[in-house]
Amino acid sequence: MDLPEFLHFTPVTVRRTHNGWLPDRQRAFIVALARGASVNEAATGLGRSRQSAYMLRARHGAESFAAAWNRALDFAREARVVGQRTGDLCYETETLFVPRFYGGRLLGFVQRPDHRNILATLRQLERVIERSRAQRADQACHN
Repeated sequence: MDLPEFLHFTPVTVRRTHNGWLPDRQRAFIVALARGASVNEAATGLGRSRQSAYMLRARHGAESFAAAWNRALDFAREARVVGQRTGDLCYETETLFVPRFYGGRLLGFVQRPDHRNILATLRQLERVIERSRAQRADQACHN
C-alpha cells in the first residue's frame, strides 16, 4: 500500500533529544492533522506544544514539512466534505460513563471517550483515502 501524498516529505533536521521533534514524531503529527485534529490537538497528543509545532514549521529547511502540513490539512478538509456529502464518516464519539469505586462504595462516574467509535472512524478514513486515490487514478487516465 502506497503512503498517502501528505506523508511524502523530508522531516526537519533537529537535534536528537528524548523529547524533540524526531522524524517519527513529525510523521505522527502530520497523520493526526490528516485525521482532522487541530494543530493544538495533534501537538499535545504527541507531548508537544502548538507553539513548538509552529516553530518547527518556521525553521530553515522545513519547507517539505510545511508543505506536508498543508497537504494534510487539505486532505482532512476533503475527507470532511466527502463524509458530509456521502454520510460515510462519523466524527462524533460517544461518551462512556465509567463508575469509580473506593472501598466498595460508588464515588461517582468518570467520562471517557468510546474508542470503538474512534477506531471505526479511522477505518472509514482509510476507505476515503482509497476512494480518493481511485478517483485521482481515474482522472489521470482520462487526461
